[in-house]
Amino acid sequence: MPAACAAGLLGTPALSSSPASLVLFGSLEASPSVFVTTGAKLALDRVDREGFVALGSLGGQRRREGAATRDTAIGAVVLGYQWFRDWGVVAAYAGPEGSMEVVSGCGCVQALPPRFGLRLHGEVWAHPTDAPIDSARL
Repeated sequence: MPAACAAGLLGTPALSSSPASLVLFGSLEASPSVFVTTGAKLALDRVDREGFVALGSLGGQRRREGAATRDTAIGAVVLGYQWFRDWGVVAAYAGPEGSMEVVSGCGCVQALPPRFGLRLHGEVWAHPTDAPIDSARL
């Protein structure tokens, strides 16, 4: 990501000169079920430089399953490294994640056991030209 673009994400000159950088993000997936995610990316140096980064996210979903409703909450904290190239940025992360589900309907509520695992996460932020920023997330 070019420094000018990263400075735009940071918003103010005071933040762009800070030794730590923070980028807030969110996403919404809308289909028969809706999934909402929010989180933050923290770089130990600055977000517009190669180096170690941490990514934390929380998400939730509500999905209809016949007469029942399934509510899901998920969270993850991953650590990784980002590499800068002329064409963009590549980042790789790993860390723990957990999820919990509750099924309700027909007069009953059942909390399913929480699940924990390892999240492997990759990002590619490409800018093939100086104008647009195209991204892909794995």
